[in-house]
Amino acid sequence: MAQKTRGTGQTIGLMLMVGLLLGWAAIWVIPYAVRLGMPQRLADQLPYGACALGLSWGFATRNLRGARALLAAAAAPLLMGALCWFIALFIAAGLLAAGLPAVTGEVVPGAGFLIGVLLGTLGGVAEVAARRRPGPPK
Repeated sequence: MAQKTRGTGQTIGLMLMVGLLLGWAAIWVIPYAVRLGMPQRLADQLPYGACALGLSWGFATRNLRGARALLAAAAAPLLMGALCWFIALFIAAGLLAAGLPAVTGEVVPGAGFLIGVLLGTLGGVAEVAARRRPGPPK
């Protein structure tokens, strides 16, 4: 019986996707790293390190179940946070149009993001707990 082979193109695509995503996210971290005391020359190297980490993580995700679960556990809260932030942005716009103070436009999207991250985290924890629960006796 022939074993199912993994596509090289899919592996490369996943490596590039995760690598570019982490590299792009690291660009946004540079100002905070400098503010926390990291030298500017070192902070400028963060995207390169994050991209290299993403390439290796993408390769491992394609070939190892544990890395795949880790990627899903890391991505779910951020994706849920982004979705809830987007929804909260429209809610804040409606509240601002209704005449609420301008601080509403700053607080509501941030609160929506935090609620989404919390929901994504709880969903990930529930999934892990469900996988660890033993199945019914045979």
